[in-house]
Amino acid sequence: AGAAAEVKSSTGAGVSIPAGATTSDITVEVTGYDVESLSVDPSQTARFKSVSIVLEMKPDGVRFAQPVTLSIPVDLATVAAERQLGNEVNMAFLNTSTGLWEVLVGSIDETTGLLSTQTNHFSLWTAMSVVPVGAGSTPGGSGTNAPPAGTTPAPGPTQQVTDPSEPATTPATT
Repeated sequence: AGAAAEVKSSTGAGVSIPAGATTSDITVEVTGYDVESLSVDPSQTARFKSVSIVLEMKPDGVRFAQPVTLSIPVDLATVAAERQLGNEVNMAFLNTSTGLWEVLVGSIDETTGLLSTQTNHFSLWTAMSVVPVGAGSTPGGSGTNAPPAGTTPAPGPTQQVTDPSEPATTPATT
């Protein structure tokens, strides 16, 4: 219990858990979903667009005593295109209480193409392109596996997801 652990795919998607983040042993599952397999509330797409796979992190409800680092691969060309539009690309998680996405500051490694952020909980996570408040809106909808852009904080709720269906990768368990 409490040992450091890492669960990552060959693309770098996954989680790094530092020693002491848990008080008991847990089994971690990371499953990737293609964004096109998600049902998104159209009223939420004017300012927010997923630009990567969606990672489902389990076990549900786990809270960490120390932040864990989540990473999602993004396409650097997509990130550059979003930045050209004035949009920010950051990590977002599905708030299961509200059913809406919430955006957190992330950082993009321009060498590996990994967008990373720290959190104290598991959920559904994705890289999200966000149109800044007061800017014009851009078309919403699903993107392709996308890029890590700026690392500026982005405001709250984004897309609402109702049901992830087809896994893009097999669950990884440790």
